Amino acid sequence: HAALGDDADLAAHAAVAAGTRAVRLFAVAEAKDVVVGRGLRFAARLPTPRRIAVSLALLRVLVDASRVLGGDPELVSRIEALIEEARRESLPAEVAAGYAILSHAHFANRDLAHAGAASDDGVAALRDVAPADAAVAMAETGGCLAILERDIPRARMLLAEARRCGALSGRAAVYLETGTGIIQHLEGADESAAASLERALRLAPEGAPWEECVILARLAFIDLERGRPERVAGRTERMRAAAPRLGDTGDALLADALDLAARRAGGGGVEECEIDAVLDRLETDARVHFARLACLLAEADIAAGRHALARGRLERACTAAGIVARSSVVVLARALLARCEIARGDRDAAREHVDAARRELGLGVPMARPMRLLDEVARDLGGHATPLASPPPA
Repeated sequence: HAALGDDADLAAHAAVAAGTRAVRLFAVAEAKDVVVGRGLRFAARLPTPRRIAVSLALLRVLVDASRVLGGDPELVSRIEALIEEARRESLPAEVAAGYAILSHAHFANRDLAHAGAASDDGVAALRDVAPADAAVAMAETGGCLAILERDIPRARMLLAEARRCGALSGRAAVYLETGTGIIQHLEGADESAAASLERALRLAPEGAPWEECVILARLAFIDLERGRPERVAGRTERMRAAAPRLGDTGDALLADALDLAARRAGGGGVEECEIDAVLDRLETDARVHFARLACLLAEADIAAGRHALARGRLERACTAAGIVARSSVVVLARALLARCEIARGDRDAAREHVDAARRELGLGVPMARPMRLLDEVARDLGGHATPLASPPPA
């Protein structure tokens, strides 16, 4: 109707709403080719500030649609061009919003390094925006930083400020609760983390359905760490239901791996060859999840005296976590490797792992559980987890 009345502004905004709904219903082709394409043509007729704001909103819809398709590298240059134009026009809120969208575009393309860099640029841009005008960008940027485990103190600050600005809805609310839950998990507040992530999960179908499996996986890892393997099946069943809508993102494979880990933790019979086959595929498709799962399995292996098996899994976990810059997982794997070497009687090798873990500290990432395990093994070796507190080995 807006198009028939030649109201370009109303028609472009209607395209944003329709495209958002189409992506939420996984009608990706319609969102990309019909709704957003028409919306961008109407947006091109608007005055420059409005054109930039509406075009960014439409490109956000395309980025969300690309999550189902494994990303769309062509969107990056289009978003960057709008960010530069917003900068020239002195539109700080649009610059900050643009960087938040750019970060998600890189994340959809599985380019984690550039996703983190765009989040950092977005944080810098937010300094020029009034908090009330920046609440959505703060929630999304803070959530993205938390998912990437990058600059957690700043992510915490952004999420807290976004929350203070008042009630958020849609995707911003999902990233607010997801980011908060991830930080709480890193800090060791597992029950609070689970509550935040459950809130995010309730909001995800309407706000950010492409994040549903990310949230479910984090909840399943918390269940396994807390000794509640019986809860995992419900998470993985929902992951499998969502996975076909999300494209080839490895979520169904991760669900299989989590199920195996839960069965094993619950005392069920699981062949090691089954676990190895799933781990091998995860190592290629989802390094972060592979590394976390390998650590969980190796911890049980060490307790059962399967030191060679644990050692191999943990060494692979260190490599995978290092590639994707997850310092908390690197420290966890190193702490468990040190424990493994102590059990094998090689205290010198254990000290090497403790020293390697120490080099991952000081990056601003809380890691309560890894630090507890690291401190345990360091004390067993006559030292402390942090280098300043540690005396030279005897």
